[in-house]
Amino acid sequence: LGPDERTRIGDDIDDSLVQVTQLERRSAELVLETAFAESGFEGPSTVAHAAIQSALDGSTGVARLSVSLDRPVVGLGASAPLVYPQVGALLSTLAVIPPHADVANAVGAVVGEVRVHVVAIITSPAEDRFRVSVGDLTADFAAEIPAIDYASSQAEMLALARAEEAGAEDAHVEVEVDIIDAVVEGLRRFVEARISATATGRPRLGR
Repeated sequence: LGPDERTRIGDDIDDSLVQVTQLERRSAELVLETAFAESGFEGPSTVAHAAIQSALDGSTGVARLSVSLDRPVVGLGASAPLVYPQVGALLSTLAVIPPHADVANAVGAVVGEVRVHVVAIITSPAEDRFRVSVGDLTADFAAEIPAIDYASSQAEMLALARAEEAGAEDAHVEVEVDIIDAVVEGLRRFVEARISATATGRPRLGR
């Protein structure tokens, strides 16, 4: 390599080291923000205080400040072995990097949660007619309550079916009913209703 190429590579390495140092410092600050918030303080503004920043800098003087956690920090992700040992040092605590930490986030995403949302709409195209639309189904009713009951049950069943198709296991459903009405000449008039069914479950894992 020529002198110019060696200089360029050296500059790239220096830039990378600076970025890692910045990432270590910012990670430590975020951990501290969470810790302070758990202790009843306003996290970001507390960490931004000059005294905390001085402690993280390791500044020395007549008044020497330090900040530490009462428990270890656990690092996850591909960069954890590179970043978290210094995060632990900045916070005067142990940094724990579990086995397979590099893929822990990916595993968490896989075993996270399946969530499916279905909305049923009820309109009133004519007096004493309530039209339910959910999925590919449309049905008319002569009264509001039966229409809402039907829409709720159909939205719940459809949400469960779609969640199962998406790979959910033992899904449960929460149903919310939002009715919009108006008062005209002293009488209540139904305008529209939206029934939301949300099915949630753990993904089914292959064996």
